[in-house]
Amino acid sequence: MASVTVYARTNAIAAVLKHSNGMPFDTLTNTAVWPDDQFTQRRISDGDVFTVPVQGLVPAGQLSIQQTRPPLPSAVPSVVKTGP
Repeated sequence: MASVTVYARTNAIAAVLKHSNGMPFDTLTNTAVWPDDQFTQRRISDGDVFTVPVQGLVPAGQLSIQQTRPPLPSAVPSVVKTGP
């Protein structure tokens, strides 16, 4: 049977999802080599895994604190009251 390299959609999915044969994701790259079978095709169609890296997703071992927090606004808008 052919094999396919899959990439987890998120770090959380990579942490909990394994192939039905027990093959887990690599914790540094969030990739796994799975057999190209019905289980794998179902995870691909569900969107839990992809067969090509998704731009913007960072492997779990390469996240920094700055990348895990949303950016702060550059200016806080002021409240303007109108009327009485």
